[in-house]
Amino acid sequence: MIAEKKHAGCRRWMVVAAGVLGSMAGEAGAQVTEGATPLARGDWRLDVDAYTRVEDRARPERDGERLRAEGWGWMQLGVGVGERIEVRAGWQAYQRERIGGETTEGAGDVWLMAKIGLVGDESEGPAWGVMPFVKLPTAGARWADDTLDAGLLLIHGRPLGESGFFNAQLGWEDYGDGARGRDQGLGAALAAGRALGSRWTIYGEALADLYPRNGDSGDFSAMLGAGLVWAGSREGSWGIDLAGYGGLNRAAPDAQVALRFWLEWGGAGEREAGVDAR
Repeated sequence: MIAEKKHAGCRRWMVVAAGVLGSMAGEAGAQVTEGATPLARGDWRLDVDAYTRVEDRARPERDGERLRAEGWGWMQLGVGVGERIEVRAGWQAYQRERIGGETTEGAGDVWLMAKIGLVGDESEGPAWGVMPFVKLPTAGARWADDTLDAGLLLIHGRPLGESGFFNAQLGWEDYGDGARGRDQGLGAALAAGRALGSRWTIYGEALADLYPRNGDSGDFSAMLGAGLVWAGSREGSWGIDLAGYGGLNRAAPDAQVALRFWLEWGGAGEREAGVDAR
């Protein structure tokens, strides 16, 4: 949901894949849904979407043209700075969007976020957190609105049995509508998964949002997907995640894939492999 809005198609979903309004739920890499527990004080984590791709078939409003959007090197860097506080910065390093014969490419915007753990630890029981965020319009009007946007996530997480996890979030964002006005966007996501031994995790995820375009309140879209995570160490300090999604209605892209890797370091102790809760 922290995202470029869909003024030209599926930019909202491209940024979702980068994990700004999402990712890091159990921490199953490319998943959008956040985990409720911040990084421990002194711990660092880098998430990089090595490659993200969105495909969308022709629609009447695009004059019969097909859309393909791709992103490379989208990243987030987070650090635990307090007892239950994590700060994070995200940058869309490079992306390219093709609609028919027209191509737009270049870097995207910068995002600043803070995750605040309110109560609980999702590795042990129910937990709640909030995450305010702001978008700095460093890309200008190349991809969406050249405005300062801001919003808030409410996040919930809990374990499922001995080796599973569940995360859910609700979000709100105030953003420029691309026509010198402002709009309000809403989003929801949930993910559930299970560790398969010490190195592998599988998960499923559902995404939905309502991001009006220039006052069109009917712009509701939904997607359903699944992912596979491989942890490169038993402590879950680095790994790779591959996720795929399909659209459930006409407003959503037809298909989306994301390949991500992560690296975590610091002095706050080990993470549980596979269900590396944030």
